[in-house]
Amino acid sequence: MELYAKRYRCELVSFETKDEGMAYFHKHYREIDAIILDALFVVSSTEEDVKEKALNQCLEEIARLEEREGSYFPRVIYTAQSRILDDEDFEENRSIKVFEKVDDPIDLFSHIKQQIEGRKDSQLKKLYGNFVSVCDSPLFEGADLWMKFLPALEAIHENKSLDTSVSVGALRRILDRVSKTMADYGMIPSDLTNGSASLTLVSIFLSGRTADLRRDGLKYQMIDPILPSLYLSAFRFILDATGVANHEEWEKDEKLKDHSICEYEELIPNNQLLKTATFVAMDLVVGVNEFISKNPDSLVNCKNWVELTEKSSFQKAEQGGDLTKIGNVIAVIGTGAAFFQPDGSTDSSENGYIPKGFVQDNCIERGARLKVKMKVTKAGKYEVTKIIDILS
Repeated sequence: MELYAKRYRCELVSFETKDEGMAYFHKHYREIDAIILDALFVVSSTEEDVKEKALNQCLEEIARLEEREGSYFPRVIYTAQSRILDDEDFEENRSIKVFEKVDDPIDLFSHIKQQIEGRKDSQLKKLYGNFVSVCDSPLFEGADLWMKFLPALEAIHENKSLDTSVSVGALRRILDRVSKTMADYGMIPSDLTNGSASLTLVSIFLSGRTADLRRDGLKYQMIDPILPSLYLSAFRFILDATGVANHEEWEKDEKLKDHSICEYEELIPNNQLLKTATFVAMDLVVGVNEFISKNPDSLVNCKNWVELTEKSSFQKAEQGGDLTKIGNVIAVIGTGAAFFQPDGSTDSSENGYIPKGFVQDNCIERGARLKVKMKVTKAGKYEVTKIIDILS
């Protein structure tokens, strides 16, 4: 049996009682492709008599879960009981195929394979095989990511409407899991993914701005962007598309109404926004997986950001080291020089002077977003010593 299972790339999980098997089924049904049942077995470990009662109870529980989830689980009976094999009505009465236990169960596995390939979710798994492997990778273990995407993908491929509330909820949970995975590998501070933080703060942090956890008195700043800008845009797009996800929120505040996905879907009921967000989320999951696969060291990754103290990280510059900051050009003055305001700075004394040469060489204008190095002059002022990157 095991040999043929391997040939058909099946992993068998066996149980001796109905209670054990159904407990596993209810917990892991999203991962199960098919079910092989014996005809006679016991209901629980406290019983000794093997009866058809256990089989009938299994079939009833499977049917109830199928009705609840709107899915189908291929199942067969594999038995040596001649009474059941000779009963012509057994299969019809239970709507299940019966196979005789033999040394070479090739017919059994061929049937199961055919049944599995006929399932919608199996067809999608085959179509999105590479993505499914990412969802099943150790980075997202236990997250059930594929099943979060599946309802939307089934609707998309059947050209049906998506359930807005279900899709929005799934996308937000996907963003939450992606954020937690990034925190696990040092890409973002773990404080941004606990109960006192939010996905909005994660998005702010990833964009290079200061993430301010006012409730906890913490501030974090990215030094070097660690993901390509397209992935950061993907995170923000999904967040914006699912931001105000239900009528209750915008009925309380009319200002939110124009930004509600529910309102949008009422005006343009074609689900294209949610369908797009679904595929963007798939790309985001793949992008984060690829980055972590190449950069698995959390201690190295966390060097890309800093926690800002009450005195701010400018203190480091005052101790003699250059300071790397991201921020905006707030003014270009008549002499041709400019002034730079770091993200998170509320004190004008922390603004940096950009010499005329840097402004001219880099065609810097007011409002430009820069990544720079600064130092403290003898006069105690901040001056930009290098333009590392022009972000926008």
